[in-house]
Amino acid sequence: MHVAVKSAADRKAMNFAMNLSLGIGILMFVMKMGAYLLTGSAAILSDATESVVHVAAVIFRPLTRPASGLSHCFQNGRRG
Repeated sequence: MHVAVKSAADRKAMNFAMNLSLGIGILMFVMKMGAYLLTGSAAILSDATESVVHVAAVIFRPLTRPASGLSHCFQNGRRG
């Protein structure tokens, strides 16, 4: 999902939200790895690896942008 950033305040709020998400994601990863080391649970290890995916998505999100400025469906207006 692409969010239109229209002003400096919007950009600042977006950066804050992304940094907060990154910080919480890293904290959750560290906590889940600690829980895995204490318990040896494969389920907790699996959840920790999902946290890696979340952190990577937050890191790489600023590098992505939509193909065009237009919002359109994949069918390009065709019906049927």
